[in-house]
Amino acid sequence: MIDDLDKEILKSSKDLIKEKSRLRGYISLGTILIDWIIISVCIYTSVKTQLNPFITAISIFVIGTRQHALFILMHEATHNRLSNNSKFNDFLGDFCCAFPLFFSNLGYRLNHLPHHMHVNSSKDPDWARKKGLKDWEFPKSKAEIGKVFLKYAVGFGFLEMLMFIKIIFFVAKLPTRHRVSQAVFYIPVLSGVVYFDAFLEVFALWIVPYAMVLLPINRFRIIAEHFGVEYNRELDHSRNVITNKIEEFIFAPHGANYHMLHHLFPSIPFYNLKALHDRLMNNKIYRKYGHHSAGYLMGGDSSVINEVKQNASKISPSMERVA
Repeated sequence: MIDDLDKEILKSSKDLIKEKSRLRGYISLGTILIDWIIISVCIYTSVKTQLNPFITAISIFVIGTRQHALFILMHEATHNRLSNNSKFNDFLGDFCCAFPLFFSNLGYRLNHLPHHMHVNSSKDPDWARKKGLKDWEFPKSKAEIGKVFLKYAVGFGFLEMLMFIKIIFFVAKLPTRHRVSQAVFYIPVLSGVVYFDAFLEVFALWIVPYAMVLLPINRFRIIAEHFGVEYNRELDHSRNVITNKIEEFIFAPHGANYHMLHHLFPSIPFYNLKALHDRLMNNKIYRKYGHHSAGYLMGGDSSVINEVKQNASKISPSMERVA
């Protein structure tokens, strides 16, 4: 969806948007490689120290943040932003990002593109799934928000993960060629786990980070993207979060903190979002009407955590926009 203010920004920045939409596939490849190198170093170190509790705890956290980073790159693949070659884009999106996370690039795309077309409305599948669920109703107090995330500390993430696995393998209606791709990935991986008797290592260093780090981080990022904002116009149906490198590493890898900007211009690859945002801040419409928060947990009154807490806003996300 696009409104008059968006059109004004697009009109005044047409050449800039075109320039920043150009893809540089080597950056995507390098970024994927770096995330996997970090994961590999954590796994190697933990296994080498026989799952030393202290080292493994650090590894679990770091691996979970990089799983989240791979999820963001899968999202890039959904928009065909990893490569100019669509087949290579989908290969990277599935084999390097989605399949290891029990997702499907195609399945995610079928859900995600309608979200962009009908954001925060009854026709938005993401919004429709959350409508009426107490955990997704805002504003909330910090204590209420804490209760939502406490569930992950007592194992809720494992159930959520099983739900994703059920959907991708048994519910999602995917073409045969995609099922073949899944088999090409999962059969060798599972065979390797069995052959090397690596069940404990896989559980400790992939399943636990997924359920107890990736999923709660991902939920908080989703809250930051579309909740506790004004819902008056396209420029404030989401938010940008201008934060520090630590919060970016944890909550918003690969430009995920520029979500409002992403909704305005989905053609922009992740590595150009910050530069585009900095340039557009010279545009008075973007600067004035866009929702720009000062951090996730840090940033005082303008942080996400404060904007979604009780009494921080008079607007509730249960107030649905019309598609």
